[in-house]
Amino acid sequence: MPELPIPKHYFNFAAYKDLQSMQKQSLLLTDYLCRVESTSSMMKRKDYNLMKISAIDLSGHVIEITLWEDIGYTYVNNLSPGMVIAITSLIVTTHADKLQLESTSATTVEIEPPVKDYKESMQKLKRMPKSQTITYGQQTDKDIRNNITTLKNVVSMNPDSTNNYRFACKAAVKEFHGYRKWYRRKCSNSDCDDTLRPEEDYLLCKHCGRIDNPVYTYCVNGTLDDGTATLAVVFFDDAMTQAIGIDCETMVLKNGYEDPKIIPNPILSLAGQEKIYSFSMHKNKDASIQKTLDIDSATGEQEVEDISHRLLSTAPATPAAKISRKMARDDPEHATSSSKRESLQNKHKTKTEKIHELKNQIEELKRRLDVTKNEVAKESNESTKNLSEKYKQLRDEYNLLLGQKSSK
Repeated sequence: MPELPIPKHYFNFAAYKDLQSMQKQSLLLTDYLCRVESTSSMMKRKDYNLMKISAIDLSGHVIEITLWEDIGYTYVNNLSPGMVIAITSLIVTTHADKLQLESTSATTVEIEPPVKDYKESMQKLKRMPKSQTITYGQQTDKDIRNNITTLKNVVSMNPDSTNNYRFACKAAVKEFHGYRKWYRRKCSNSDCDDTLRPEEDYLLCKHCGRIDNPVYTYCVNGTLDDGTATLAVVFFDDAMTQAIGIDCETMVLKNGYEDPKIIPNPILSLAGQEKIYSFSMHKNKDASIQKTLDIDSATGEQEVEDISHRLLSTAPATPAAKISRKMARDDPEHATSSSKRESLQNKHKTKTEKIHELKNQIEELKRRLDVTKNEVAKESNESTKNLSEKYKQLRDEYNLLLGQKSSK
């Protein structure tokens, strides 16, 4: 009897519709085939490190996957939107009434898994339109800028699939709603968050009584528009303070905007300006703004290149420099002016040389970093393949025994 080749990969993919029943069996492990929609950087939750993946499966459902500790560090720089991945040995959990998947110590991630039986499924996942972009908790400005979608994508989704997730869009505030209060006064006691009710000459908290030092917070309602759709949003305190640079107490008490139905001019000035808005969605399809970024902020290497370009463009041509030196000999006042110009030109030249030097250092460091990442990824993949067969056998035996135990 001829020997059959031992498969290098074995998967037992679960469908989204089966996850709910699997969540009740907390020790049952599952595999999942999906396409990466977005990823987070490494984050810290209490004493643990993790990364988040937003993924879409063949049924069109979006699910959040958490990779803990070493698993997260292994793949945080290797996963990007659009990749089809097979993730093994996950457990099903819930958070905020939403199904989630979390890694275990046995979890592996196969990028573009070379399994013939799932070739058609992987092609289908690749062809599926990008439905949304989701980012997470402690997101950096880079995370936000790299995960931009359209309002049309967001509002067309099932609210159950977007609740408590974050999105980022390039949009402008179409209008602010003056018929709703733009700020509220809250109880100042640390364990109370109630809105205060005005009495004749004081403010009253229904739980704490009279409050003489209320906390002023923004709650500005408006509409975002990006040309594809509109979305009702609320700017709460931190988001509005960050957007306009004025806290609510200053706006009310120092700037004199005391009427809660008359929106202050500094807030109205945001209307019509296209910016990048990061926001969280809620089940009622309203959204709360988390952060506002300018679209054309230049950072990193681009900023170095821009500065270099500006300095080079202002450097004088050689003929002009010769004329300046001749005029300096004929006119003492011009000599002083010419000397200052030459001094500035020398400073520009020094800065330009320094900028080129820094740019070369940046490129070299980037090259070395890429080499290091590739070496780490190669070692990780070789180690994973060596352990894959043994792990699959143990996992199947474990699930089989677990099922027999449950049936008894």
